[in-house]
Amino acid sequence: DDALVRGLGKAILERCGYMVLSAENGDQALEIFRQEHERVEIVILDLSMPGELGWEVLQHLRELDPTLKVIISTGHDISSYEGEITDLESVTMLSKPFTPREMEQAIREVLNQGEYP
Repeated sequence: DDALVRGLGKAILERCGYMVLSAENGDQALEIFRQEHERVEIVILDLSMPGELGWEVLQHLRELDPTLKVIISTGHDISSYEGEITDLESVTMLSKPFTPREMEQAIREVLNQGEYP
């Protein structure tokens, strides 16, 4: 939801070789996903965002693609969302604050889930 943080995250990921689509709120994220879902391998989702809340966006994304790989980034205690997020076990948590290396490592781990060496 913060333009500076979003821009920095995008720059870091692009420097790591990723193609990044970014959204300033949940509604925009869902619209982008609907248009670009075939190109999206992973979503990094902040639970605190303007418009629809992050867990609501997660539910919509799951309806569109139940197998979508998702990283939830939050500075809040995830247990406060247990009633809203029904599939916490299917997402990876990335607690704020985190370093660029921690973000890249989380992405790599999630993208490699289910792959064999």
